[in-house]
Amino acid sequence: MSAFILSTLVYLSMFSSPGASISPDNLNWLGNLEEAQRIAQEREQSILLVFSGSDWCRPCMKLDKELFSTSAFETYAQEHFVLVKADFPRSKKHRLPKEQQSYNAQLADQYNPGGNFPFLLVLSQAGEVIDQTGYLNDDPDSYFQHWSSISDSLSP
Repeated sequence: MSAFILSTLVYLSMFSSPGASISPDNLNWLGNLEEAQRIAQEREQSILLVFSGSDWCRPCMKLDKELFSTSAFETYAQEHFVLVKADFPRSKKHRLPKEQQSYNAQLADQYNPGGNFPFLLVLSQAGEVIDQTGYLNDDPDSYFQHWSSISDSLSP
């Protein structure tokens, strides 16, 4: 299946049921920043780019459990963000396709040259960094308060 067709199907699936709730475990994390930029422009939202080591980084795992899998994050994210995850798993059973590995490495070169994990960036629709943070070791409200403090920057 061509990348264009796959991207179109992912995009359309996001809007198929506007009133439907998405399970926190099934948030629509994209793997392509350019696609996220197009969607963010249409929705007039910012982008949350997350660098994760899903199968080896303990703070990344805690962030998934304590923030990303909560209904509070689901609600906040739907209102404010298009989600992009650049994952760097180490286990063979979690290994990403080579094309995605290469793409994630390019994102890391541009947005995470220090190799920080987890690393959360709020980006404008044009891909400019508005804010960055790591694991806060706190409840979801801490993240929401942090992002709300930069809310003027989140408005396109």
